[in-house]
Amino acid sequence: SILAKVISLANKLGYNPTATPIASLDQAIHLIGFDRVRTLAMSLLLLEQSQRQQSSEEQREVAARALCAGLVAQQAALEMGTLDADQAFVCASLRNFGRIVMAMVMVEDYRKAVRYAVGRTVAEAERHVFGMTSLELARSLLKGTKMPEAVMGCLVPFEPSGGPQSQHSPAVRLLGLTEFAQKFADLSFDGMVSAAEFESRSRRLVEQFKSYVPDSDSLIEDALTFADERLAQFVRGLKREGGSTAVGHRLQQRLGGVDPTQSVNAHVRRPAEELPAVVDAVPEGASVPAMV
Repeated sequence: SILAKVISLANKLGYNPTATPIASLDQAIHLIGFDRVRTLAMSLLLLEQSQRQQSSEEQREVAARALCAGLVAQQAALEMGTLDADQAFVCASLRNFGRIVMAMVMVEDYRKAVRYAVGRTVAEAERHVFGMTSLELARSLLKGTKMPEAVMGCLVPFEPSGGPQSQHSPAVRLLGLTEFAQKFADLSFDGMVSAAEFESRSRRLVEQFKSYVPDSDSLIEDALTFADERLAQFVRGLKREGGSTAVGHRLQQRLGGVDPTQSVNAHVRRPAEELPAVVDAVPEGASVPAMV
């Protein structure tokens, strides 16, 4: 069960500074803190979903992006030192919660939204098919769960503005960081983006969000390395067969400058804003990639 795996990882991943054996959830919360236990549980749930063969390709893809976004935000928060890293993980992961629900509960409609998004923004496609965006769905589903205000505050649209980090409140910096992490994860998993294009577009993304992310020339490499290493820790801690994951494979491709467009698995559609404005609709029977 997820609970048993959380307890196992809490004992193995260096989260327990006292080295006291953890045998129960209550003990884990007492020794390493509720936020850390929550982060572990969400990480495991997303990792399991991204690898579950019974799930559709779209469901695995969305879970993988959510996990990657959470890890990227966590690493950036740790580097900045001004935001809570576990909270950043939760907020960035949950920005994808609406997408996860759409893909899991209404996968055929999700595929329709993918087709409709060609030449349009994802938000336009979601509103056309579902009557609301994935962020609006996430807020609607989570508003009665007593989710912390800081988390709910990250489930809104965001456009970055200029100025130094110091002029933004912690809540705005957190929102900006989680939006950056989601966009970076989407870009990293876009199988139609070549290694060279990934390099240039990720640099532009960092520049666009420079008021909300660490001031570091190695931010991209640091984020990918942290996410890859944390996933490897999970895999080792769980003694997973094969020792790797699809999420880790894509991160390693990006770290190594490997061009995923040459791979047979390069199926992920690029964001609508990067596509030509006028294209034909995808036939109903055609194979559909995961939505960015």
